[in-house]
Amino acid sequence: MPIVELTIQSGCRDEDIAACMKAITASIAGNLENTLPRMIRVTVTEVEQKYILQGSSHPQGAAPTVMFQLGPGRSDEMIEKTLQEIVQAIHTHLGVPEDEIRVYLNMITGDSFSIGGKVKDFGKQP
Repeated sequence: MPIVELTIQSGCRDEDIAACMKAITASIAGNLENTLPRMIRVTVTEVEQKYILQGSSHPQGAAPTVMFQLGPGRSDEMIEKTLQEIVQAIHTHLGVPEDEIRVYLNMITGDSFSIGGKVKDFGKQP
């Protein structure tokens, strides 16, 4: 199950955030093998500037940070395309320059995920 946790500075319009979340979900479902929309989790956390510290100061217009967790079974090419489209969705819908967006990819091993307390068998189709 792909998980996207997007942290942004507060102040974006709800409509823009919703459009961004939908675009991210569509990109993941459209690009990654064995991924249905119902499997994807996208959450957004808005943080006030005073609670964002970059180095030793509070930056103006703090860049979004994306934590993207993904299980095995996806090709490198499709992962790269998806990461590019996540950045594009944030740029398009939230107006952030692409070179300011940080995405951290965390690949989960097949034995590090469970559903209902049972370790997921990644050999099965969704």
